[in-house]
Amino acid sequence: MELTKKTNWTIEKVRDFIWREAQCVLLSTEYVNIKTKMKARCPAGDVWDFTIKSFRDGDRCKYCYDRIRGWGLFLNPGKELTRYTNDEIKNLLKKEGYDLVSTDYHNIHSKIQCKCPQGHDWSITWDRFRKGQRCKFCNAIQRKEKKRVERQQKQISCRSNRLHWTIDSVRDCLKKEGYDLVSTEYKTCKSMMVAQCPKGSLWNFRLNDFQQKHRCPCCISSRSRGECEVGKLFKHLSPIVGDRSIASPYELDLYFPIQKVGVEYCGLYWHSDAAPGDRITSNYHRNKLDLCAKQNVRLLTIFEDEWLNHKDICISRINSALGIVQNKIFARKCEVRQVSSGDAYKFLKQTHLQGAGTCKIAYGLFYNNRLVQVMTFGSPARAHTSKGKKVLEMKRLSGELNTIIVGGASKLFKLGLQYAKDNNYEVVKSYCDLRWGTGNLYAKLGFTKTYETKYTLHYTDLKGRFRNQTLAQNKQKTGKTEAEVSQQKGLFKIYDCGHQTWEYEIK
Repeated sequence: MELTKKTNWTIEKVRDFIWREAQCVLLSTEYVNIKTKMKARCPAGDVWDFTIKSFRDGDRCKYCYDRIRGWGLFLNPGKELTRYTNDEIKNLLKKEGYDLVSTDYHNIHSKIQCKCPQGHDWSITWDRFRKGQRCKFCNAIQRKEKKRVERQQKQISCRSNRLHWTIDSVRDCLKKEGYDLVSTEYKTCKSMMVAQCPKGSLWNFRLNDFQQKHRCPCCISSRSRGECEVGKLFKHLSPIVGDRSIASPYELDLYFPIQKVGVEYCGLYWHSDAAPGDRITSNYHRNKLDLCAKQNVRLLTIFEDEWLNHKDICISRINSALGIVQNKIFARKCEVRQVSSGDAYKFLKQTHLQGAGTCKIAYGLFYNNRLVQVMTFGSPARAHTSKGKKVLEMKRLSGELNTIIVGGASKLFKLGLQYAKDNNYEVVKSYCDLRWGTGNLYAKLGFTKTYETKYTLHYTDLKGRFRNQTLAQNKQKTGKTEAEVSQQKGLFKIYDCGHQTWEYEIK
């Protein structure tokens, strides 16, 4: 039969063609087109699917098609095809040291169960075995051992090429950059040593850190942009930048020696536990505050979000602490009256760092019919602190920016105290944030300090700060602790300088 690309195939022509070409028997009884699969039986007895198009192009039985004996049949159609038996496969495996476990060998592409000389049981086809594949377990062990040897050789090579440091070589290394080694003993690259920088400052360092380009903090500019802004605004007062004499070993960002006031600018990243290392502890800011207090220095601690969101309020508070506010208003020249919650909200939003908050009643101080100071009262934020008493909390006290209101707080508090008496309150309570206040105002108003915390925990997303009450969870209901919730929300811990609790007993 002469084949052309336009041969009109029929079921009879297909049957004759596959028999003449490869002694295959057609099993299908219907022909559709050259791309339709049909079934046939090869000379070895295997049933396989084919299309006349692929057969015409040279494809044959997939079970007989292999590099050793498959093509021999196609090239020599008259040669008889011999199929392996189970015993023959067993003997062939035995020559390689392998044992045949299975007893149902079909063809070279069917899997057989074997056991290697090491006793591993695994399955493989005879076709893959005779092409060189062996026990997968033994191969894995060999690859692992090969990697171990390569790794060991690499380590030996690295050790031979590694520089062996001595105290003299460390001294020479530092000398190249102008540093003088003070330490007289070298142990390891992670041991702490002492060096003197080009500016004469003693610096604790590790050789490992020095090799990674860590240098003396006194020799490099590590001030944040916010800290530089604060320094630039008060440059005319000649503050000392990076002072270490007042709160040693801590550093004050700005120190005004004449006014005896220090300013600490705290970036949310570097002053939270998001920063690497353990430099910022829960007591870090409070320790610095206490050390300044021992030197009779008032320390103002500003967080980054306060400076970015309420810069004008921060500047007013710093001006007041430095005593450079010129504008003064005397309360005796002002009128005191109750103000609406809306007016109080607008005023506090512009003048108080913590915003307006909520209140039950608010009183304002008016100068020439202009609101210049506000004091608000309301229910305690933490009801459990009332201890069974009826408590009224003094929520906010804030005055016009860059203005000193002389006697304003006492005049406003008198109205608040009268409101407490009229409504049968037993205690007036308030809190002082030690980052900004000292508590002296409460003492002048007749309050008594009842409690003081070393620090208060906040959380930060590196853009703002949140009190831990906002993350409070009922573990029995939710199954999550406060720490788990903060970690889930991607928040970091940040600590302040603590708070004072002040109370006024109403008699």
